[in-house]
Amino acid sequence: MTWRLLLAGIMLLPAAAAEARTRTQLRSDVRLLLRDTGTSRVRFSDAQINVLLNEGQRLAASRSYCVQKSTTFPLLVGTTYYATKSDFLAVRRLTRDSIELKELTPAGLDGRTRGWEAAAGIPTWYFLNFASRTQVGFSPFPGVSADTSTIRMDYFALPSDMDADGTQAFDNIAELVPYHQILAYYAASVLAAVDGDQPASQLYLALFETGLKSMTDKCQDRPNYNPSFVGRQ
Repeated sequence: MTWRLLLAGIMLLPAAAAEARTRTQLRSDVRLLLRDTGTSRVRFSDAQINVLLNEGQRLAASRSYCVQKSTTFPLLVGTTYYATKSDFLAVRRLTRDSIELKELTPAGLDGRTRGWEAAAGIPTWYFLNFASRTQVGFSPFPGVSADTSTIRMDYFALPSDMDADGTQAFDNIAELVPYHQILAYYAASVLAAVDGDQPASQLYLALFETGLKSMTDKCQDRPNYNPSFVGRQ
């Protein structure tokens, strides 16, 4: 690991906290890290770097659960399973007409009652079957119209791919702006390995992992949350 590589990584760190990074800017950061900034010839194409920037973004979101979204949908008579959104990762909170439903596994439902899959009524539980991860199920399922209601699901999501050069990382979420730079580190790590430069690859992977841990800790932190605090009457 040369001092030039270490300096290149350190020099880019302040940029992460200073401003949001677009796909164009992140791509330039990757080229700077790889010293692939030639005007007449480069080792890696823009398309190759773009793919890796989006790959790093998906990896960061799936490991940190920092991107959250909400959706609503109606329950239907006789219907157990409902499709989740294409960007769905995991349920954060699910309510039926503002009443929170708890999650059980299919095995947990098996242990509670026989024949739960055929039981109709007002939904009490929701479950995710790993054989159909793109669907959320309800038990009991609505048997008559009186059993139907509206579901609100808050969920952890994948961010949209950066599909244009002016697109910002992590769906423009302001809280995540300080961590845009880790995507350049991820892409640079992969491409440095392709170049056969293992010291550089390991350095940039370490910077990615360090930034991702900080991002995960920060987005789950709630500095004003103090459940033990009791105010004066």
